[in-house]
Amino acid sequence: MDCHRVLISNGLDHFVLLARRTVVDLVLVPLLTSRRPVRGVFFISSFSFALSQQMLAFILLLFFLSSPVTAFATIRFSSIRQCGPFNVTFSGTQPTALPLTLTVVPFGSSAVPLAIPLPDPEWNSKTSTGVAITFLPYPAGTVFIASLDDAQGRSTGFTSDIIRILPSDNTSCVSTVEKIQTYTAIPPFSQCQPFNVTFDPTQAVPPVARLFVPNGQAVLLNQTQEPSYPGVTSFTMAAFRGQPTVLLFRDGSDRLQSTDLLTVAGDVTSSNLCFPPSPDGGNMKGSQETGLSR
Repeated sequence: MDCHRVLISNGLDHFVLLARRTVVDLVLVPLLTSRRPVRGVFFISSFSFALSQQMLAFILLLFFLSSPVTAFATIRFSSIRQCGPFNVTFSGTQPTALPLTLTVVPFGSSAVPLAIPLPDPEWNSKTSTGVAITFLPYPAGTVFIASLDDAQGRSTGFTSDIIRILPSDNTSCVSTVEKIQTYTAIPPFSQCQPFNVTFDPTQAVPPVARLFVPNGQAVLLNQTQEPSYPGVTSFTMAAFRGQPTVLLFRDGSDRLQSTDLLTVAGDVTSSNLCFPPSPDGGNMKGSQETGLSR
């Protein structure tokens, strides 16, 4: 059975990719950090090998773009009822870049995004698992994506699926604060193409923009250029065509604003130059299916 071994480095970590026809072994080997290697083995049926290569490219894209100091093998987000607990469990390596932060990005409503510090998550050294419990001040029906981030604000693994808050009789936590529309993202949104964000230059500065893909990556977007005139800035849409995404903007006072759920456009001629190089010397392509957690 043929086996291909590829060693890739992003300056912080090494990625060792061992690929056979039905098994892919991905090992993340720390170089400049103190965390232990993280390893994932993926079993692939022969008929889906090409699709799985895209999936692996997507996984490598997450590591390259995020380069987290703490990387978990698995992260699981619980369901949630209005004013009920929201659990995040993780495994693989003990978190060292504390405090962890739970970034919650609601969309399709007036709910305000949150960055919730988790300074002291419970950790079981015997099972190499941890858990953090918090509450979200959103009413039933609110939908959101969540990311577990390290102390540098970088994702420690895949984001959550789209989660909907279920109803309950408890209304004690529900906030009446509504988001302020400081920034407006201007379509179209196309794979590896720039898009504009407008704002009132007398009230705000160009934002920091982060992209969230359900069950996928949460990455900072590159600003394409200095604003050519006040009130406009541009970013590169580093998401694959067909992917649903939500954008999160952070202003100079650390206030957060999210967009609605967006779909990235494109076709076979779309550029892929905004993605990291793949092991075969080209650029990564991939797709990601998402659903709604109820």
